[in-house]
Amino acid sequence: MDVVSGAYTVTTSSGSRYLIDLDRSELSRMPRVAENVDPGFWEADDLRRDGETLQLLSIDELTVGRPAVFWLGDVADYPGYAGTRRTTTDVVDISQVAKLDVAELELALSGAASHGGED
Repeated sequence: MDVVSGAYTVTTSSGSRYLIDLDRSELSRMPRVAENVDPGFWEADDLRRDGETLQLLSIDELTVGRPAVFWLGDVADYPGYAGTRRTTTDVVDISQVAKLDVAELELALSGAASHGGED
């Protein structure tokens, strides 16, 4: 991904969806919100801090057809750690989101997180 601004949803083959806001350097993840498009793959697992807005330090890889690799910060609950690496299943879609839609997506992500991510 060769852009440096804007907001995007990223959907992976396991059915997880990420909201990435490059202007605010933030990322949120919600598992099992999209159809699992890889029948040979298991269902997305819950990860620590799903549905929370996390500090996005960098994106090492974000290309349709390949796993995304993100570096996340704000891991204050682990003293001494500067960040953590998150690698996804293959990315199946990257869509730009209008700024007006970002607040709605964040609300939807936080609501789904409080219900355990279940549909």
